Order: sequence, then structure tokens, then C-alpha cells
Amino acid sequence: MINLSRVDERVYDTITPAIEELTAQVGVDPDSILLVGAACRDVLHAAFGYTFPPARPPTSTWGAP
Repeated sequence: MINLSRVDERVYDTITPAIEELTAQVGVDPDSILLVGAACRDVLHAAFGYTFPPARPPTSTWGAP
């Protein structure tokens, strides 16, 4: 069963700035944002209890340096 409390808070470090920017600039509701890509994979793996490290660091976040 999926359990989002298993997700290490550091997993959100790469996506939080993008969500905050969308919320501030466009006024989108954070609950209506669909997460895709490497960050999504990492959140789902952790939520389902997989403990192996990700294959590579996420690099698919828009606006990331």
C-alpha cells in the first residue's frame, strides 16, 4: 500500500521550488499539480517502501540550474 509518510523529506527538495513558483506566479493550487519524471519516481518508490537508491539524481525539474 502506498504510504507517503515513508518519503524522506529531502526527496521534495528539488520539486518544492517549482511548486512554490507556480503557486506564486500563476496561483495554481498545489494539490492540483501532477508530478512527473524522476522526482515522481523517487516519491513513489519511497512511498511503496523501496529502499534502494535512485538510479541517478533527478535532472528533469524545470528551472533547475
